[in-house]
Amino acid sequence: MAERHSGRLRGRDAQDLAPPREARSRARRPRCPQPEWVAANAANPLRDWDGLEHIPRTAHRKAIAQYKATRDAFLAEVTGGEDHGTIVEIGRAFGAGFNALDSRTPFIETVEREELFNALDFLADEAQTAAGRALTAARAALIEGANSSRDW
Repeated sequence: MAERHSGRLRGRDAQDLAPPREARSRARRPRCPQPEWVAANAANPLRDWDGLEHIPRTAHRKAIAQYKATRDAFLAEVTGGEDHGTIVEIGRAFGAGFNALDSRTPFIETVEREELFNALDFLADEAQTAAGRALTAARAALIEGANSSRDW
């Protein structure tokens, strides 16, 4: 039997009267992503890696971060000038970043390799559209840099 103390029920009867745990938890509204985030991630060519069984979740997050860093550096370089030596270094950093990811848990196989080079092509196309001019040499320098340092 429940004891009554200061107007409150105690014991098993109090538990029986409490709403179920599901009802007590706060309903969470899904966060609406910011337009900048949507623009940066909707067109991210590596977003399809999320949830793939052979790609670890942390590797996916780091791959997205590496792509974003490469994208930002390449766009800044192309819009600021055309020093292809720096663009080659950006490509090398891209290749080295994915070397490090693949060395922990090897996951880059033929399909992923093609997707990484497609990501570089996509990046060059995006930069070409933003710059409003052909970036054939910059595209070649970016891919040359990635090829020169990659182990995958």
